[in-house]
Amino acid sequence: MMRIRLTDLWRHTDFMKLWVGGTVSSIGSQITFLAAAVSAPALMFGLGTGVWVGRMKRRPVMIVADYGRAILICAVPVAALFSVA
Repeated sequence: MMRIRLTDLWRHTDFMKLWVGGTVSSIGSQITFLAAAVSAPALMFGLGTGVWVGRMKRRPVMIVADYGRAILICAVPVAALFSVA
């Protein structure tokens, strides 16, 4: 049976602080990037679309939005069925 021995580096508290800090920083950077990528379309298109839709009748806009959402939701399993990447 192979025995794993911890070296002095893993027992060194300054190294562990540096390693944990770098790991937490990397995870935080990824979360920040993901949040920015998710909110970018809303920032780019939200104001103009809101002004444009605000001048229309609300009921037809809501009906079209619901149909559009249904089509997009149904497109995911259809794409998976045909192995579309």
